[in-house]
Amino acid sequence: MEGYKLKINGMPRPLFAFRISAENYEWENAPKTGGLEIALTKGAPLTRRIGNTVIHDPECALRVISDGEDISLKNSSDKPITIATVKVILPSAEIERVTFTAADAGDADNILLPLCIDASVFCMVFDKLINSYISAAAKPRGYAGTLKCAAAWLEIVTAVDGFLRQALCGKPFTGTEYYIKKVDSLIESRYNETLNIADIAKVLGITPNYLSSVYKKGTGKTITEALNCKRIETAHNLIAEGEKPQAAAEKVGINSAAYLRRLYKRYYGTGINESAKIDRELTLYFKKPWEN
Repeated sequence: MEGYKLKINGMPRPLFAFRISAENYEWENAPKTGGLEIALTKGAPLTRRIGNTVIHDPECALRVISDGEDISLKNSSDKPITIATVKVILPSAEIERVTFTAADAGDADNILLPLCIDASVFCMVFDKLINSYISAAAKPRGYAGTLKCAAAWLEIVTAVDGFLRQALCGKPFTGTEYYIKKVDSLIESRYNETLNIADIAKVLGITPNYLSSVYKKGTGKTITEALNCKRIETAHNLIAEGEKPQAAAEKVGINSAAYLRRLYKRYYGTGINESAKIDRELTLYFKKPWEN
């Protein structure tokens, strides 16, 4: 993994901070001014060019870019992206471009920052930290305001450093988004099995009560509701393709057709037979005259 080893010898000075949405986004690094930029992008995978090397970054990515690097970014898709970015000037800082190894996780003398890292599992964390910096930078500065910006920026780089060290050690990222992502992934791959909260919590190595609390707080629904939603949605599609309710129930991990019908009524607001009739009527209603 490519990145920087950073040693700060003076207080960082705010240069700019903003959040924007853009569709046809292209960016090229500025001439060297002693600055360091940290940006979080979401919505589309950007293409990053470093010298003559082209890299396709994740859809949700955190990037750290030092002035003077021959780097450019481009959104090659038709999807809009959101960009939250902060940049500071680092007087007399020592910035070394390196290729990290697992041994660097124990480097206590430098702050470790990646060129680019997949931010999907900790997006909420950095959104909040960058928002705090943007809020501080938008207010009248003075010495106290500059100190507040510097503190907010150091909080960002400390968090980035911590996540990178975990990645170098091969440890999973922690936090609300990590657990939500893992639960959703397990539901997606194992919804047709006998799956409960205790099973999922055991896989993640945490208690069922803690996992339930984290998931409910982060998504607004319980794990059981998320699991049932997946099962009912899949059963709905199977029945629309001609499966009988009993067969559909078995394929999605529900014990009986009767329980499937109860859940179906709860989530769709109508029975299976009525729903099939509505689907047929909507299909006919929206069918174009020129379609066979």
